[in-house]
Amino acid sequence: MKHADALTIAQGLVQGQCKFCGQASEGVAFEKWVKPTFTDFDKLQGGEIVCNACLFFFDEANEELTKRMGKEKPQRMRNYSHFIVNGVWTPLSKGNKAKMRELLLGDPFPELAAIADSGQKHIVFRAMRNAAGSKAGWVQFEEQRLYLVPEELRGLLVPIESLYEEFSKGEIETGDYAGWRILRFGMERWIELEDQIKSMRGKPIFSLALFLAQRSDGRKATKWHNRSRKNNTRLHFYLPRVRPTKRALDRLRRRLAGASW
Repeated sequence: MKHADALTIAQGLVQGQCKFCGQASEGVAFEKWVKPTFTDFDKLQGGEIVCNACLFFFDEANEELTKRMGKEKPQRMRNYSHFIVNGVWTPLSKGNKAKMRELLLGDPFPELAAIADSGQKHIVFRAMRNAAGSKAGWVQFEEQRLYLVPEELRGLLVPIESLYEEFSKGEIETGDYAGWRILRFGMERWIELEDQIKSMRGKPIFSLALFLAQRSDGRKATKWHNRSRKNNTRLHFYLPRVRPTKRALDRLRRRLAGASW
């Protein structure tokens, strides 16, 4: 993994091969840098140093990041997602998913795309670097690595965001939907959209698309406990949670046909 030269801030002058990116460069001796809490030895390459570019992304109090994000307190690199496009580094907070998808769906594809979900793990060193000017490439999504073709992501975002108009991300992720939501959304429309995504459920690109999905109106999902129990007692009785199997759909149709509210 080769980093943009602009991100290389000299912290060490020891010559050698970096144990993280594999590049011949300058940095600090790995044995002096590593802490007892480090556990990712299985991800190391041959070498004896941590290069200055990799040290930049391991920083727990990065001044440049603090300045870029407009914060007063020093910021940790692992709390943010990191992109490099045309050699330009763009750090993004988890709340800026609109910009993340813009970069992933843009042309050219990022040379580096490392997306943090938990904000608790160092992920940039795990990421594979893409050649400048590429149309598709590798994305590091938390601990998952996937090769992403932008049009495939775009095509998956359409049905997921249509479902997200009504359903929660938890329902879309598991395929376990509340029956009353299906009724309000429209069963035929729900079946059509579910058919488009069910084969992708559980794959890395599905997880990424769900993470990036946004509601156009910015509203949050309606939760059962926020709805009036008085107004939904019979609805809840007739419409249990439903997984999109043929048997479950047939059962739901029969219940809807026999409902008398």
